[in-house]
Amino acid sequence: MKEMKGTIRTAFSLVLVVLLAGIGISASAQEAIGVSVGYEYIPHVNFTDPAPGMEDVELQLNTWSFGAAFPLSFGEGNTLLLNSVNYQRLGFNYKGW
Repeated sequence: MKEMKGTIRTAFSLVLVVLLAGIGISASAQEAIGVSVGYEYIPHVNFTDPAPGMEDVELQLNTWSFGAAFPLSFGEGNTLLLNSVNYQRLGFNYKGW
């Protein structure tokens, strides 16, 4: 039983070290300001299985997204705080309603 506890403790420690190493790598990866902009357009489409009376209804979708990420350094570079601001707008248009 003691061998099993030791094996579990060793495996847990190894997983914890790998996870913390991954966090450290990703936290130090972004050292500059990042900006993203996106637009997605899906043209008017009919419903696949419409309710009675809605056979001619068409739906159109568009999406706008904006984002910015920036790091803040504290404690003479020992602490890095990553901030991100994102906005997404969904637009729905209907035809034949």
